[in-house]
Amino acid sequence: ARWAAQAAPGPLGLWVVVTNAPARAFYERLGGAPGRERREILRGFPIDEIAYLWADAAALARRASA
Repeated sequence: ARWAAQAAPGPLGLWVVVTNAPARAFYERLGGAPGRERREILRGFPIDEIAYLWADAAALARRASA
């Protein structure tokens, strides 16, 4: 997050596998807001993902280092 805040200040987002509950809880604890979902195909298999979004990468970096 710190690198992202320095390289490209502003909003930040990432994709998480929908069924990965520990990762989703982690990003929610860091203030990530769930966004839209998508289905990707990886090596022929469907993978459902959900976006997690932050309005400000710098705020995420501060929260992650606290």
